[in-house]
Amino acid sequence: TKVSGVFEKMPKKMRGIYWMKGNGVPEELTILHYGQWFPEHEQMIVPFAPFMWAWTGGRPRNAPYLGALYSKDSTMGLAAAASLINGGITYSYNYSTCEGRYCRRHYPRDDDMAFAYMQVG
Repeated sequence: TKVSGVFEKMPKKMRGIYWMKGNGVPEELTILHYGQWFPEHEQMIVPFAPFMWAWTGGRPRNAPYLGALYSKDSTMGLAAAASLINGGITYSYNYSTCEGRYCRRHYPRDDDMAFAYMQVG
């Protein structure tokens, strides 16, 4: 699903479907291209919108944290989805240089969009 006039303004690497690898809660996929990119601040604002989030229908093999926040059926995924229905949630991603030993191991130095601080409100 694309919104004309919005999708084209997002950086190309932010378009598409992303797997939330290692997420401890039963959220699996997201898209970010409903958002707005502010290049002067290296910031992306993404509203929670229909068809932009997906939840698991059970406990994946090797789920993070021993699967503590998952269920054997779709109960936990549906509960997570239902908790977001009435909220006006927006995600803010502020891209910056990642410093420290962890960053040197996990984020390429030549990629200015490889690291971001995320704020939810």
